[in-house]
Amino acid sequence: MSIILYDSPTTVPGKALSPNMWKARFCLNYKGLAHKTEWVDYCDIQEHSKKLNIKPTGKNPDGTDFHSFPAIYDPKTGVYLADSFQIAVYLDKTYPDTPAIFPNNTIGLQAAFEGIFMASIGPFLGFTLYDTWAVQLPVSHDYVRKKFEGIFGGMPLEEIAPKGDRAIEEWKKLEEGFGKVEGLFKATDEVGPLVLGDRVSWGDIVVASFLIYFKRLWEGTEKDEQWRNISTWQGGRWAALLDKLDAYTAIH
Repeated sequence: MSIILYDSPTTVPGKALSPNMWKARFCLNYKGLAHKTEWVDYCDIQEHSKKLNIKPTGKNPDGTDFHSFPAIYDPKTGVYLADSFQIAVYLDKTYPDTPAIFPNNTIGLQAAFEGIFMASIGPFLGFTLYDTWAVQLPVSHDYVRKKFEGIFGGMPLEEIAPKGDRAIEEWKKLEEGFGKVEGLFKATDEVGPLVLGDRVSWGDIVVASFLIYFKRLWEGTEKDEQWRNISTWQGGRWAALLDKLDAYTAIH
């Protein structure tokens, strides 16, 4: 029986886009676990999650429960679970005979790595929100616009992306942020190009999930140069990392 991965479709080829959802997909593919994607429109995530009794992943500003994808259903155990990190922990625990996402008891260290990574690439949000909204299916456009604009205090999506000198400054900050992350990778370069050197782990999956998000969002569009910039930063390390994990990008 296949695990069900709940994802939200977009208009990009293959439908999959969100980096958080890619984290779960990378984990399932890396562990070689049979799974299939069930597509749920972005605007229906809340109701779909409630219908399946999937636990919320946070709180809205008004104190109500917030539900998000990725989520999975595992028919082997009857478990419904949301949140990419919790899914990864669950898969390691439930399927110990498959490749470990957190080898050698590194859950705490890998969680810390993810926190550093996210803090380092903060400027990405301003460059991606409008483009991410633009590739949502029409049924979700109004819902996603309201959600994204709420992140920036109600500012219209069309005004969120930095422009002119500020865009240059913010893009430079993003490049510098990736430079900080490279320092964590370089510590094990004598062993291999991954976070732990020679074996894939959660840290690699987190970074690769954002890389594939940028690539799928911008490659072949009028903003192709933005992806090409990122792919060449730090001597091409990020394009190489994505190539390293390419075997785990299948969309089932």
